[in-house]
Amino acid sequence: MEETSLQLLTYGLWALEKKNIPLDNIRIQKAYLQDDILESLDFSELHLQRARARILQDAEILTELDDFGRDGVIEAFSACGQERICDQCPFKKICTKR
Repeated sequence: MEETSLQLLTYGLWALEKKNIPLDNIRIQKAYLQDDILESLDFSELHLQRARARILQDAEILTELDDFGRDGVIEAFSACGQERICDQCPFKKICTKR
């Protein structure tokens, strides 16, 4: 089983905090549609706390970088190195960091 993803943990946080669903009633599963596999992922309150902290940290970083993005200062950003993400970027044709 692979590590529970931040995205899936975020869904768990939403269910817990916005829908008041008890932690014991939340199930996180990852679907592999092409292979017809449904994988249950383990998580705990500690996983959710870490996800919450990561979300807050990422939001702070994005806030700090906002002016650079609005001003088009490309030097403030580094390529993420993840091909699937870079392929979706609207700036991939002009990116000098790829």
